[in-house]
Amino acid sequence: MKLKIVKNYYAPKIPGIIDPDEKLHCVVWNNCNFRCTYCDFWQRDDIVFKEISLEQFEIVVRYLVKYGKGFKFTGGEPCLNPQLDAMLRIVKKYDGIVFLDTNGSLPSRVASLIDNKLVDIYAISIKGLNKAEALQRSGITNPKCCWDNVITSIQQITERNMTIIATYVIDQSFCYEKLEKYASLLLSLGNTVYLKLNNLMPNDYNHAMQPMPYESISVILQTFIKQYSEFHNRVIYIHEKQAVTNHKQIRFF
Repeated sequence: MKLKIVKNYYAPKIPGIIDPDEKLHCVVWNNCNFRCTYCDFWQRDDIVFKEISLEQFEIVVRYLVKYGKGFKFTGGEPCLNPQLDAMLRIVKKYDGIVFLDTNGSLPSRVASLIDNKLVDIYAISIKGLNKAEALQRSGITNPKCCWDNVITSIQQITERNMTIIATYVIDQSFCYEKLEKYASLLLSLGNTVYLKLNNLMPNDYNHAMQPMPYESISVILQTFIKQYSEFHNRVIYIHEKQAVTNHKQIRFF
């Protein structure tokens, strides 16, 4: 299997699982079944992935846990990796804490991970606030894959009373009304969901979109929290790429 493993990587954390200032180790899978309009992962050819066996992965994990127990599995889409379960079991063998980033398109895989208790925190990326937007932004033509399956995956997690971070990427067109719509969607799916917004990260392929100015989104979020107290301390905002190397850039509302 081909992976990129990054030691000491920041990611949003929620209370009670791991210290907010503790770094994670990032395990990146090299393939994705989406072609998101705002993402450059599937278009880049400069990411170096290395062929690694499960035996080699265990050696790496045994080394990395000395520097932190958190492991973030991301991609691409990590649920496409046929050896994901085996990798997670290795991390658990060394008392590691597993964060899984997924687009939620494979609910059967998510259900299996839940049943086998291999993931501590799920993070699912919601591509749109409705089926039409999800189709447009995911870059695929299967509405079940980018919408219905995603909703099912989230419901499977919340029905087990497990915590989940739901992420939506915003750009300069984002507004308070869209945030309310997003919040309403999440509330309909359960009460263990953290609302996360990622500001658009400009790259060589998404010039048609522009990021949201921080002053604008800050006002929107503060107004939202006053109106929706149930989301207090359950809103996460990532404004810039610096959040990867500086946990203070991960903002909570």
